[in-house]
Amino acid sequence: MSPISTLVRRDASDSLPSLKLWEVGPRDGLQSERRPFSIENKHHLVTSLMEAGLRQIKVGSFVKSASQLEDTDELVKLLAQHPLRDQTKLTGLIFNEKGLDRALAVGVDGVCLVVFPSESMAMKNSSIGSYEGLRRTTDLARAAKKEGLFVRVDVGTAWNCPYEGLVAAERVHEFASNLLDAPEIDEVALADTLGHAHPIEVKERFLPLVERFGTKRLAAHFHDTQGFAIANVTVAYSLGVSIFDASVGGLGSCPFAPGAAGNLATEDFVLLASKMKDAQFDSVELTKIWKIIHELEALVDRPLGGRSAHWWRSCSS
Repeated sequence: MSPISTLVRRDASDSLPSLKLWEVGPRDGLQSERRPFSIENKHHLVTSLMEAGLRQIKVGSFVKSASQLEDTDELVKLLAQHPLRDQTKLTGLIFNEKGLDRALAVGVDGVCLVVFPSESMAMKNSSIGSYEGLRRTTDLARAAKKEGLFVRVDVGTAWNCPYEGLVAAERVHEFASNLLDAPEIDEVALADTLGHAHPIEVKERFLPLVERFGTKRLAAHFHDTQGFAIANVTVAYSLGVSIFDASVGGLGSCPFAPGAAGNLATEDFVLLASKMKDAQFDSVELTKIWKIIHELEALVDRPLGGRSAHWWRSCSS
């Protein structure tokens, strides 16, 4: 048994579920980039991710204010011609009914929504209070499910808020529980918007939800601001949480969260999954993922790559 498998195993008789990765680079990764990405760049990025073996991709945003992602409609239409399109679940971020209409018009497979237990973050992000945001999101999720879409809701600032500091665990659990009580919502993710959560806090936030709702619909979204993302994944996985977001090269941040660094790096997550011999990742090719990272580095004009970057480059030199 590998050291990693020993670390995540809860007890000798307990089997852990297969891991699931949502690649969020095309949306979360690009949203704060100052250099514009052409539609050709974005098309190449998504198709390269598909060809590397990634089958769940957050492809863009149907939100008017996201200027870097304003061509998501066109991008999804272009992707319809790719031979791997039928094997890939594509989702996009929405905030309102207009966004849902756009998503339906271009034929994405699902939509993503966000709520914030932090009042300050809710106002900053959408100019409405946190409870009103929760109500609107639940209503929008029902509308999306009636149209046959996959529905994912992220609970942002599930640990810390850039404006209020530590967010009360009780409030996070209240918001997540309301969402998990709604059967039309397929997945609910706790999101470490700032990347300040550490493994013990991850266990404390997830455990009450796991005990009440199980793990089938629970997901996690970690940033690597303080270097804890992969450790936080391991702790959440030890509780049975198996759905995680990651961004190729660790690209991305939150535009409303000063100081937030990039997301958990896809390459770190895939390496962890392969070392744990997760069969779901047998078809994911790290070599192709690193090729994508090198191409992105040329576009953003800075080094990219997660915690495994130094090791990978030493192996490839």
